[in-house]
Order: sequence, then C-alpha cells, then structure tokens
Amino acid sequence: MRANTFVYFVILSFFFTCCSESSQNIVKGNQDAEITPLQASDLAPLGLKSEKITYHPEQYEEDIVDTVLNQEANLRLVLKNYSLMDRGIDTVYVYENGTRERIHFRHHASDIKLSLGDSLIYSETFTKENLPSIDFTDEFGRASRLNQIWLNEFNREENIITLFATVCVPDTDWCNFYKIYIDHEGKQRIVLAEQT
Repeated sequence: MRANTFVYFVILSFFFTCCSESSQNIVKGNQDAEITPLQASDLAPLGLKSEKITYHPEQYEEDIVDTVLNQEANLRLVLKNYSLMDRGIDTVYVYENGTRERIHFRHHASDIKLSLGDSLIYSETFTKENLPSIDFTDEFGRASRLNQIWLNEFNREENIITLFATVCVPDTDWCNFYKIYIDHEGKQRIVLAEQT
C-alpha cells in the first residue's frame, strides 16, 4: 500500500511541476498592441479555465534627457527613451489552478540627437535590431528587448560621449550591455561591453 501511495505522489508531483512550467512566445512584427485573450472554447482543450493578460508597461512611457555637455562648444545631447506600443514579447505562465497568465513586455526605442551650436551632428534611433552581436535566430535574440540607453560619461578633453545600453530578456538577468561612443563630429562606435 505504501508503494502505491508513493507512486501516486510522484505522478502528482510530476503533473504539478509540468503544469506550472513557463514558456515564452514572441510577438513578431508590427502586430496590434492589444492581445486577445483565448476564448473559453480554446482554453478547455488545453485544460485551462481562464487567461489573464498583463502589459508592461501598461501605458506609453517616455523619458527625455536634454542636457548641455559643454557650454563653451555648445555641445548638447537630447536622449529620448520610449516604449513601442505595437511590438513586444510574451511570457506565458500556466498555474496549477488552470489559469494562464500572459505578460506582454513592450519593446523600447531610444532617439539620440547631438548638436554642436545650431548644427545637428548626430541623430539616430536605436532599437535592439541595430545593436551588434544579437543573433535574431537564437533564443536570446528572439526573447530580448532594449531596456534603455543612458548617458554614461562625457570626456571633456576629447569631446567623446559614452552612452550605455542594455538589451535583456524580461524578468531575467540574461543581458547584453553595450557602450556607444559618439565624438564631436558625430562618428559612432558601438562595443559589446558584457554578456551575462
């Protein structure tokens, strides 16, 4: 009798472990920002009772840094980080109670403008697609998103700006860290600084 109880316990443990596993699905291209929950008729064959969809961020987010780096040269940096409402990555969790939760992590973009006096010497929009060393056919490339770009340092002697960018898989510490160097002539160099 004890052996049967143990076998049932192992089978139930295995079943609950399998049901609580998470999986990742990628939302490709410029699809609608709204994701339609599965209907009851679609959930039943999967053994699910309900589906909850959460967006991160829920609303459009924007952060702008507008700063003069060198007053004598009138070197000005405008850095705008914002969420892309029409693109994202889905992470799906299935719980033991039959609920499926889908978290939609929106992609981000960053606009960088550098001006010297009245002349715009650099203007670029960054997404994860124009950063080097990302293979979009592997798991990291499909599941990651650009988090943010920010000012790391400004070298006054050489008039070189160093920006820092992170591309990560949401809810993990699996990231690529980049340094973007821009000089006073608007020439850029992007270096993969670290991978975790």
